[in-house]
Amino acid sequence: MPALLEGVRVSIIDRPTSVARARGSLAGWLCADRGASAVEFALIIPFLLLLTGSIIEITNVYFVRSQVTEIAREAARRLALGALDEAETAKFVTVRLAETAKFDAKVEVIDRTLRDRNGTDVTVSISLPLNEMLVFGFVGASFGPWPDLAVAATMFKQ
Repeated sequence: MPALLEGVRVSIIDRPTSVARARGSLAGWLCADRGASAVEFALIIPFLLLLTGSIIEITNVYFVRSQVTEIAREAARRLALGALDEAETAKFVTVRLAETAKFDAKVEVIDRTLRDRNGTDVTVSISLPLNEMLVFGFVGASFGPWPDLAVAATMFKQ
């Protein structure tokens, strides 16, 4: 024997018989943790996807709401400064909404005379169907009909 292997004991392990192997594998199969993480993942993934989809839907609705609020504010300002009349304001809002996204919006322009101040209040209100804003739509279908998203901007016109 070479000098390197002098202190090493080498033993041959007997292989288990087929009955012992079958018994061991059945017991091992019943108590094994293999695949447990795959089952846990399969149980949790629908909730994670629903949560992720809901976050995307809510974020998109808030983003569209901020854009529509800015459009209403800009239209009310132009109407208050006299740059647009009521018909042009409604057209301006419709064109800007078409640039932002393809929504069927209800635009209302109100010109109210104030009694206590000299001048009028001009209000531009925009109403959008909320279900058209949804990215996936499964959240809207799950929770029933959605209300309209209503945004209004009021400016004082002297």
